Amino acid sequence: MADRTEESLIEGIAPKKVEHEAPFEEKEFKAWHKPRKQWVRKEQWLKETESLISRLQLAERPLLRYLSLPGEDMLDVRILANFCKEKGLSLKCLAYDEGARSRTSRTEINISWNEVSNNIVATSTLLSDNIAVLKNVRSQAFSYVPEHGPFDIINLDLCGSVSCINYPDNHQVLKNLCEYQANHSREPWLLFLTTRAEYEKVNIEDLPHYLKNLKVNAEDSRRFGDRLAEITGFDIHGCDWDVDPTVLFGECTGKAFVKLFAAGFGKWLLRLMSGGQNAWEVEMLDSCWYRVENNQTPKSFPNMLSLAFRLSPISVRLLDPSGLTTSNPEAEVDEKNLAMGILETTERFIDLDLKIDRDASLYNNLVEGSASLLKAARYSVEGYAEWAEEKRIRFGPN
Repeated sequence: MADRTEESLIEGIAPKKVEHEAPFEEKEFKAWHKPRKQWVRKEQWLKETESLISRLQLAERPLLRYLSLPGEDMLDVRILANFCKEKGLSLKCLAYDEGARSRTSRTEINISWNEVSNNIVATSTLLSDNIAVLKNVRSQAFSYVPEHGPFDIINLDLCGSVSCINYPDNHQVLKNLCEYQANHSREPWLLFLTTRAEYEKVNIEDLPHYLKNLKVNAEDSRRFGDRLAEITGFDIHGCDWDVDPTVLFGECTGKAFVKLFAAGFGKWLLRLMSGGQNAWEVEMLDSCWYRVENNQTPKSFPNMLSLAFRLSPISVRLLDPSGLTTSNPEAEVDEKNLAMGILETTERFIDLDLKIDRDASLYNNLVEGSASLLKAARYSVEGYAEWAEEKRIRFGPN
């Protein structure tokens, strides 16, 4: 994607405040309006944010800094802004939404942005761009990153895959953001990533790179390779690296492949951040998966991942070449245990469709919470419960 000019980037960022009464008109519910997404917002994003706040030094800066792909309803910004208000914090947001290029979507986005602007820092910015523009750190689009960062939370809620054929620069975008964070922050931060993960939706050329990062640990620890095989069905010890990527995975399909993809991505991120002098720990936090598009039956496998990572800096050790002082013990990233932790977390992914179907009380609470959030975004929610029930995946008795 070509870099855009400053004029086109700024277009529609800060529309005039408008007064209105909701709802405006009947709007159709979307896939991300299902109750399960409310679970992600509350039980993953907000829960981990609350845990992060206890680790941050916010007494001198009662401010949470957030990078997001909010969509035209800006549901994540709405719920996080309300959360911050309850905690006595301000929210500063940098948002990317290429939907703002469309005249129809731009109207909805501008209205939503006006609504959330009352609850976020005035210098927050919305850019009408795909996140892929951040592949170039010298671009106008990337210049907004240092203006708003370093970030406490980066939330990349993708509709497609992080390993995507149409947007092959997603890994470069992530690398650029992580590099910026590492160079400008010494506080822990969160990365949330929503990504498609089934074999047919990923860039096959990325997969050998994921495997090579896993292979490093498998060669160092037979136990790691054995656990990888138990969890994913993929025997990395017997992997033939010379074959074409399209035949590399053999019987590793369905759920097994999704878990292999998640472990591979997590290990790529860990290895990326644990190298060099300014090393960081990467922990995969409790994560979940669910079914989208053609996988909307109880017998189908979850193919959308909602991953959470906490990244924490390692103490810097200074060396005195003169010998006048002695050095403190070196702080190192415990890469082996963190890599094993990625596998263990992958094994216990929460099947979100199953979880909310088996818990009637939880389901009803999510429907109620989601309807309230959608009402704030000018949706008529009179028929929301019926719509949600129609879209619900029923698994039957245990």
